[in-house]
Amino acid sequence: MTNAELAKALGVAVRTIERYRSEGMPLPAASESLADWRKRANAWRRDRRRLPGPRKRNVDGAPGREGGYLEEKRKLECAKIELELAELRGELHSSKECEAADAKRWAMVLDAIKVAGNRLARRCGNQDPSPEILQQAFEEEVSAMLEAMKRGQLDQRRVRS
Repeated sequence: MTNAELAKALGVAVRTIERYRSEGMPLPAASESLADWRKRANAWRRDRRRLPGPRKRNVDGAPGREGGYLEEKRKLECAKIELELAELRGELHSSKECEAADAKRWAMVLDAIKVAGNRLARRCGNQDPSPEILQQAFEEEVSAMLEAMKRGQLDQRRVRS
């Protein structure tokens, strides 16, 4: 017999039959009538309901898996409260503030790079320096700029000087 025929005999869905079979429901014997099998299957279902021990209920009150919508909602509310407390304690800061500070630092770095050419021109004067002298002067300017950044001393006044 097919699962569809068994489902029709018990008045359940085909997927329910598939689940029952995976849980150990007896199948019809070769010469057993559908009516006799239905009696055995219903007895199996009744016995299954009488298993000892408490049935677990989820937070929503429905039998089945633990957890549920209300439990997840409670966890989300707790997480929101924890974030607010951490922010009040000063353990967190705004991502917008960080992004604004980063943008300001990068703007200063770009300004420093833009004026590096002017500094090189002043260092070399009106002479026509060799590529080696230009390279050395450029490396010194970049090193000075990086050291100033490392110390946190790169600001608008220093960049434009």
